[in-house]
Amino acid sequence: MNFYFPTTLFLIVEVADSTIKFDREVKIPLYAENNVIEVWLVDINGECLEVYRQPIGSSYKEVQKLERGEIFSIQRFPDINIQVDEILG
Repeated sequence: MNFYFPTTLFLIVEVADSTIKFDREVKIPLYAENNVIEVWLVDINGECLEVYRQPIGSSYKEVQKLERGEIFSIQRFPDINIQVDEILG
C-alpha cells in the first residue's frame, strides 16, 4: 500500500469502529514511517481517543489513551484545550 504524505502534515485523525485493528496495526505504523507528528485514533466502540506522538521508525514513542472527561491539546497548538467528549460526541 502506497501513501503520499505532504511534508507539512502534522495531524491525522482516524475514526474507526470496525477497522480499529487495521488502523492500529497497518495505518499508524505507516504514518510513523512517514514522520506524521501526531495521529489521533478515535475508537467509536471503545469510546476513547488514542493519541500517538513522536514518530520513531514505524512506531510512536508517546501513546496516550484518553477517556471521556479528559482534556488534551494538539501538540502544535498547546494553548488550545479539547475535551475528549467533544471528539466522541
